[in-house]
Amino acid sequence: MAQLRVGATELFECAACDGLWVDAATFEHLCTNADDQAAVLHQFSTPGAEKTAPVRYRKCARCAEMMNRVNFGRLSGVVVDACRGHGTYLDAGGLHRIVAFIQSGGLGP
Repeated sequence: MAQLRVGATELFECAACDGLWVDAATFEHLCTNADDQAAVLHQFSTPGAEKTAPVRYRKCARCAEMMNRVNFGRLSGVVVDACRGHGTYLDAGGLHRIVAFIQSGGLGP
């Protein structure tokens, strides 16, 4: 994975599949900071086509334990691989779709 800067945020991108690894603190910050969300939407201007690939369970990049597959925000339709406390792996286009979901009020009260 190669380091990638999106605005002030550091992520890691897989050159083979364009997926992203985001550590837990950074992901939480992205979900709450409008400026960083704007940088994501600017850098990843289109969410990319969703791929219909077989389900693949991934290991955490930090602890090597199997991660949980969850629908972000329970309603977004974006499935992410999450390791509690370590981070989240997003398929190509997933971060753009999550930010768009948040900005449309998807995590609202």
